[in-house]
Amino acid sequence: MARDESEAGGGPLPSARWFATTHWSVVTTARDGTPAQAANALEILCRAYWPAIYAYVRREGHGIEEARDLTQAFFTDFIEREHLSRLVDTWRRFRSFLLTFLKHFSS
Repeated sequence: MARDESEAGGGPLPSARWFATTHWSVVTTARDGTPAQAANALEILCRAYWPAIYAYVRREGHGIEEARDLTQAFFTDFIEREHLSRLVDTWRRFRSFLLTFLKHFSS
């Protein structure tokens, strides 16, 4: 499926309902696994959450290319700054955790 359905023949942008169900084993592996395991888990998380983060950025009024760039920059920043190390067991929803960092990133 294309990341932006409007480019693939029309249709609405992905909505928040595209947020994948979080598999906490993947999240904890991304945070606590060996470097190879963590890299694989991060890739899985980024692929799963890219459409929803992109849709959020688009709803904020950014054009297609700008939203792509901002989404990619967000994930790059998220990984480079090791934000997963801030994840504690009290976070009930990974998507809320991501959106918190996205809002700080975009402000």
